[in-house]
Amino acid sequence: MADDESAPLLRHNLNRINYINSSGNYGTSTSSQEFSALSGGQPKTKTYWYRWYILGLFALIGALENITWNTWGPIEASSRLTYGWSKGTVSLLADWGAITFVLCVFPSAWLLDVKGLRVPVLLCSASIAVGCGLRIISSESDTATPLIHMGQFVIGLGGPVGQSSATVISSTWFPAKQRTTATAVASLAAYVGTAISFVIGPAFVTDIEKLTGNSTTQPNVGQKIGKEIMNLLYLEFGIACIFFVLVLFTFPAKPPLPPSTTASLKRLNFTQGLKQLFRNPQFQLIAFLYGITTGVYSAWCSDLALNLSAYDISNDEASWFGFWAVVAGAASGIILSLIADWFGGFMKAILLGLFVIASASFTVFSLMCVKIITPTLGLLYATSAAGGLCLNGAIPLFFELSVEASYPVAEGINTGFMTFSNNFYCLIFLTLPMIPGLNTKWMNWALVGSCIVCVPMMMFFKEKHRRLEVDVRSGCDNAVINAPSVA
Repeated sequence: MADDESAPLLRHNLNRINYINSSGNYGTSTSSQEFSALSGGQPKTKTYWYRWYILGLFALIGALENITWNTWGPIEASSRLTYGWSKGTVSLLADWGAITFVLCVFPSAWLLDVKGLRVPVLLCSASIAVGCGLRIISSESDTATPLIHMGQFVIGLGGPVGQSSATVISSTWFPAKQRTTATAVASLAAYVGTAISFVIGPAFVTDIEKLTGNSTTQPNVGQKIGKEIMNLLYLEFGIACIFFVLVLFTFPAKPPLPPSTTASLKRLNFTQGLKQLFRNPQFQLIAFLYGITTGVYSAWCSDLALNLSAYDISNDEASWFGFWAVVAGAASGIILSLIADWFGGFMKAILLGLFVIASASFTVFSLMCVKIITPTLGLLYATSAAGGLCLNGAIPLFFELSVEASYPVAEGINTGFMTFSNNFYCLIFLTLPMIPGLNTKWMNWALVGSCIVCVPMMMFFKEKHRRLEVDVRSGCDNAVINAPSVA
């Protein structure tokens, strides 16, 4: 499209956004003066091959953040033996991630809005390295326990950036037809990290539940397991330091030219954007649905070994349940995002289908745990994997729908609010096991309920693609849209 033809079209898009804001009470968006900076025409756009390196490095950092956060759940029994912890202590170590997230999510969103990507990602990688460093200072229980708690707290400080920046990465570096896929890779990497933690922990640390007889009470067993745990912590610290150095020297704030029209336009400032999110009922609905499903599910996965021990399922088996569920979810998330990018819509219909399947899968899983349905190992694996496939696969679709529903609110503020919702429900779930006398058999049914309640509520969400339509109307990237317009 020639420049003399694109200028009127961009002005039309601006008027359209302002019309949406005035009629839908979404605040003031880009001002007409901003378009003068575009030289009266369509802004130059370009994609760079190294966007895939930026995405890959960010994904690895997100995965490591969750690996280090979930260090203790997969080796719950062995760590309790080594350090003399209670089950409540193990839950609290996981809980620090949710606590720090609730405290830091909005400051992190502000930092993303004001500083762009480089500074927040650098601070995120630094917090992981420092937190891992605190955990390796001592192996003596009395000294190590408070240091490990401090380490988990510091690691958690990086969580908001790792979880809230997926849509910022995709909008800053990727064209419209690749945004949902990039969001999928960036957001699901953290959950892949959780899956890896279910494998790497048991691979390094002997499962005490596999030892029989007097061997569990011999002093050298505790010493051996303690050394294995320290080796795991050393490995995580080393990798965290490598990633910090890579971010320091190779991670820019943004590309030289934007990848799409909307990437070149300013968003609402932090205060305006936050106000508009609270005033937008469609965004509030999608944030609740995302939080109640993925928040409860991520907490359920973190406490899976603790939960399933009540049903005589070993830590090792519980770890593999969690691993395959998350791997299936990551694969489905990327596949579904590719479909959404290709067709440009239909995310609501996909999410409805995912909720129905997840509800059925986790119901069967829970009924097997209480022996109402005869349990078999194959069916336990199949139902937990199917449920994880659906809930983890829904994450990038949730993120993209929320951004589209609230545009022109900045992506970091939007996704920060979404992940706040996730961690709020995660925090509630992880706190309950610390109540004296409360068993863990409610956990499966809480997960089932969180999935079922979302099926009818999703029907009230109106799918609209505000941001994508601006790119479509500007002729950017040959973007397509097959969902209701914002008119």
